[in-house]
Amino acid sequence: MKKVILIGLTLCSCVTKKQMYFSENIKKNLSNISTMERWIEQDYLKGNLTFDQATDYNFLLGNMRYYMSLKAKKIEARCKKKNKYADDKTE
Repeated sequence: MKKVILIGLTLCSCVTKKQMYFSENIKKNLSNISTMERWIEQDYLKGNLTFDQATDYNFLLGNMRYYMSLKAKKIEARCKKKNKYADDKTE
């Protein structure tokens, strides 16, 4: 079941033209990735996954985490820019 969820999430968050589509709630996404990493570790320790499979899944999740951190930085920069313009207008 966990494999089906992981495959589904991987296929749903396709990377095209260097864009990754995901929910705007970055904290929730990072929490979901941590959960999936725990599931991978548990499955590997039980023997349900080979080392190569676990490594591949962790690689995908690491990439997802990286792209989400980039997205979070863009959102943060956009908020700072808006606040700067708002401060300039009030002066």
